[in-house]
Amino acid sequence: MQTKFSSVSVRVPASSANLGPGFDTLGMAISLYNTWTFRPSLDDLHHVTGFGEAIDSSHTNDSLILEAAQELAMQYGFGDLPPLSIEADIHIPVQRGLGSSASAVVGGLLGANKLFGFGASRDQLLTIAYAMEGHADNAAAALFGGVECVTTGRDNVGPLLFHRAVPVSPVMRDKVSLVACVPAKRIGTDASRRVLPRTVAFENAAFSINRLALLMIAFVNGEPDLLRYGLADDLHQPYRWKEIKGLTEAIGVAVASGDYGTCLSGSGSTLLSFCPSDEIAAQVGAAMRTALEENGTPIEAIHVLRMDTAGATVHTEPL
Repeated sequence: MQTKFSSVSVRVPASSANLGPGFDTLGMAISLYNTWTFRPSLDDLHHVTGFGEAIDSSHTNDSLILEAAQELAMQYGFGDLPPLSIEADIHIPVQRGLGSSASAVVGGLLGANKLFGFGASRDQLLTIAYAMEGHADNAAAALFGGVECVTTGRDNVGPLLFHRAVPVSPVMRDKVSLVACVPAKRIGTDASRRVLPRTVAFENAAFSINRLALLMIAFVNGEPDLLRYGLADDLHQPYRWKEIKGLTEAIGVAVASGDYGTCLSGSGSTLLSFCPSDEIAAQVGAAMRTALEENGTPIEAIHVLRMDTAGATVHTEPL
């Protein structure tokens, strides 16, 4: 297996899955990034080194990067990958509901795909990411940008996976700011799923379907005032909210500070608010920080962000 370039850099956006009622269905790329730079190793070992504001040696995704690259090689009939040196610039917090594991999987797939010239399409890479992650919402958003709607499961032929971009209005894409309020508390996806009920009442399911339709109208028509209602959900958020002290108070001050609406990002612990401007987003973030910390939830970071519409990008250096 020969490398095609001296180095390949992959920048992968964070992603927020679910967006309230879109459980395991919607994912949105946001403007917080990890960058992975791949080079042939100078010895016979794989090396992954990291830096960046969210680097944490006790919780890394080093193995996921290599597992994804190796899985792609296996799909193309190769054995072990040649030794790689991977440099990671990490800004997406781990286990906070911002798609950190998806960023590693997508980064590993895109990096290996380009470095070794496998030629896989992004749709093919999404299939591998889905198999590794167990859900496709974060990976689809990270790969393609914007807001992605994914369908997974099985039909009478076999496994089912397809995705489509939600045609987001320029108003929602360009004029709505986001603020991510990131608690210090980590919540892994598996642990967060264990708090969910196996069944829900019919009226709760109907409520979430109703609000998902409204959320789609908000995105497509460019009506951010509908987000207050479209981000509401009765399938998963009420159960996960219990893990975050002060959440009710935080949502209250976000409303008072002028946000359009707030939801749990993925499985948490991050709260994501949609706002009319960066200035209001900063005010909302500060107010939520105070409310959460006063109720016993330390905050690690506040990020004022925008929707990312490009998805993961790849840059190369020639041999």
